[in-house]
Amino acid sequence: MYSAAFLLCLLAPILTNAVPSRSPTSVSKTPGGRVVPVTKSQFNFDPFQLTNICLDCVRLNTTAAFLCEAMFNWYDPNSIKENPVSSCVCNYTWAWDGVTGIGENGTEIDDGAYDLCWQGDMTYFEMRLVSFHTAENFTLELGHRYHDDENFTRPWDYPTTFAQIDLQLPLIEKAENKIKHYARGPVNATIYGISG
Repeated sequence: MYSAAFLLCLLAPILTNAVPSRSPTSVSKTPGGRVVPVTKSQFNFDPFQLTNICLDCVRLNTTAAFLCEAMFNWYDPNSIKENPVSSCVCNYTWAWDGVTGIGENGTEIDDGAYDLCWQGDMTYFEMRLVSFHTAENFTLELGHRYHDDENFTRPWDYPTTFAQIDLQLPLIEKAENKIKHYARGPVNATIYGISG
């Protein structure tokens, strides 16, 4: 049985932040000189789709910290064939002083831990706040583990796909003790990595 480290080494070429080229194929010549297209990647994931994305920050008074909550509906079109659950609702809360960015200048966000949005036997949706510059600008990382025996074989038929998305949501309400941003969406989160 292969170790997890060996599997990650095999998958390392697709764990990348590089921007994909416009064409999913390249041109190659056969020994006979004939030009044929060659697929660049074995995987072609559709992006995660986020809808009803809301950031709601409230505080009791002007000296208290804001309690912020990010909420959204999450749909993964890649998992619909074999999985009874292909969508969920996520929410994540944290305290914010109203000024300092989180995840920058040495500040930490719960050690970068993931929160579960939904969990089944061997599948789950998870997310974490990567950085929070202001209420208008923050970054989420999303991970979805699901069953896929069409593209993978046992024991690696439960991949986890990852996406990171920068969000800039329209302001809906702003008062002394309340800030609310909302976007109906859908907003696409491009999958950038996979692990098994």
